[in-house]
Amino acid sequence: MKNRERIAIQGIKGAFHEEAARKLFGHEIEIVECLEFQDEIKALESRMADYAVMAIENTISGTILNNYELIRKSGVSIIGETTIRIRQHLGGVPGATLENLREVKSHYMALNQCRNFFNKYPQIKLVESQDTALSIKDVALENHKSSAAIGSELAIKEYGLELIAKDLQANDSNYTRFGVLQLKKYQDVGNKLSLSMILKHESGTLAKTLNKLHQLEVNLTKIESVPIVGEPFRYRFYLDLIIPNEYSFGKTIESINPLTDELKVLGRYKSEPLKKTS
Repeated sequence: MKNRERIAIQGIKGAFHEEAARKLFGHEIEIVECLEFQDEIKALESRMADYAVMAIENTISGTILNNYELIRKSGVSIIGETTIRIRQHLGGVPGATLENLREVKSHYMALNQCRNFFNKYPQIKLVESQDTALSIKDVALENHKSSAAIGSELAIKEYGLELIAKDLQANDSNYTRFGVLQLKKYQDVGNKLSLSMILKHESGTLAKTLNKLHQLEVNLTKIESVPIVGEPFRYRFYLDLIIPNEYSFGKTIESINPLTDELKVLGRYKSEPLKKTS
């Protein structure tokens, strides 16, 4: 019998990362829990995991540039992507109700997304924690009807809590994009590229780069910059590109490489169009 794929995620079982992993790989997988994002990279490098699923962008908080940095500095590549809608639910022990709650725990981003809901319940104190799924697990272990946690429906079921309230988030267009990582060089197939580049410190190089991409009919879907430590006022750019056909990959790299001091392909993979869900 074939061994199950080992998928590293940030967080513990029930985290949104697990939801993304199961969407990508199905349910017959082994989840490798990692407390921090860098631990996902370590799990791949030590071969404790076959793949990793890592959040790289959110429609509200933006690009997670630190994770792009982790990918760039490692020997892993992006080989795929998926996007899930982030829905925040409230879970408590059996018998817990909104009226008897005095404390709700979760990651600070989840709490911020749900503050409007809790304005109606001033007796409830919102308490920041390290992770949504970990908060739900802690509430299950504490077993107090006055305490609850915010997280995914998957986590609420995983740790035996009851659903007290659904869809607490103020913004229903909250989506997170996850990259699929593997310990290998980038693939030779796929219509999407993720690149890291440092442009030559010359006048007009960014404009020339963008013009080259336009001439090749490449769709620039993302461009972000981060300062280069130790080189004041110089920047590294992170780009996501959609190329029109398989022959465009070589032409794209060949065209923009002379304008850069450093160019690295972080991944080549098939793009996944966003499908909004109700």
